[in-house]
Amino acid sequence: MPSSATLHKLTKTLGEPAYIKPLVKPISPLPVLETAPEIKLSVEEISNLTEQLQEYCAIYNPLFRRAEQREYAGNYLHGLLLDVPRKSVEPMASRQGYTLLDCRLYLPEEWVNDEAFANKRQRCGVPKDIQFTTKPNLALEMLKGLRQSGHLKGQWVTCDEDYGKDPEFLDAIDALGLWYLADVLPQTQVWSTRPVVQVPAYSGRGQPPKRQRLAPGEAPAQTISNMVANLQPQDWSTHVIKEGAKGPMVAEFAALRVINRRHKLPDAEVWLLVRRHPHTGVIKLYLSNAPAQTTLETLVRISGMRWPIETCFEDSKQLLGMGDYEVRSFAGWHHHMTLVMLAHHFLVRLQSHVKKKSLH
Repeated sequence: MPSSATLHKLTKTLGEPAYIKPLVKPISPLPVLETAPEIKLSVEEISNLTEQLQEYCAIYNPLFRRAEQREYAGNYLHGLLLDVPRKSVEPMASRQGYTLLDCRLYLPEEWVNDEAFANKRQRCGVPKDIQFTTKPNLALEMLKGLRQSGHLKGQWVTCDEDYGKDPEFLDAIDALGLWYLADVLPQTQVWSTRPVVQVPAYSGRGQPPKRQRLAPGEAPAQTISNMVANLQPQDWSTHVIKEGAKGPMVAEFAALRVINRRHKLPDAEVWLLVRRHPHTGVIKLYLSNAPAQTTLETLVRISGMRWPIETCFEDSKQLLGMGDYEVRSFAGWHHHMTLVMLAHHFLVRLQSHVKKKSLH
């Protein structure tokens, strides 16, 4: 196209405007661009969002060189999908609080089976079909109920040595697909390496042996206390357990893979976690069925989760009357405890809402 000066010169020469046909084709109108469709998902379509997110994350798992990196990335991605006003790290990772979920009334065996207590059972409204159940079995009933309900997506179970010394209880947790970190007694026996087992050769007398035993020359299991005594200084590292009122609480930890002992034979490979007080030297021992790739930092963090549990009981007793029940019936005790748990959950929920408001 000629410039405006050229057009003016032609107009002046010829006495009228000159129109020059362009040598290029006119540009055709741009196509209409469609915007990205708005994301609209129904409640039914996202009912299994957690499972779908796990499958999605699995696509990119090979890109992470370490297991904890995969875990952190998955947690962060989950946080970005949460219904929170800010998607920074703090609101995505801050825990909302801890509360109580279920309860069972433990009845001593004589209360259940001794006829001398029949009159008391009747007056207290104890169900006629009730059977004696140990505390670990009561805990297992609650865990199974929570697991089967699908309402809570927990993975870890922590317990003190009264439960940790019960192999059947720990094996039942493992069968539920849960990971336990259980306090255990120093005399608990394990192997540092898996021994060879075999069925003994038939001697020619009696019934041929069918059960496996340790092969000749294999070392017997050793107590955890003996194994801990052989730990070297380089096996220990210092970690923060929790933030206390007077500053962070630290302890020394060591972790190693050992072989569980069941029915005098080697069983599954598990974690042995040892915690040592940096000043008093007091030792606490844990066994865990968590996967082999579980980091020491994760085991340390889970070992500190007993404090929130104890705090729930302390607050419920001091503030909400958990220990002040004045009932004499089986149903009345459960009613009282249920309402105490609801009251505690209400306070945790309220505190969470107040904290959220203070952040904005």
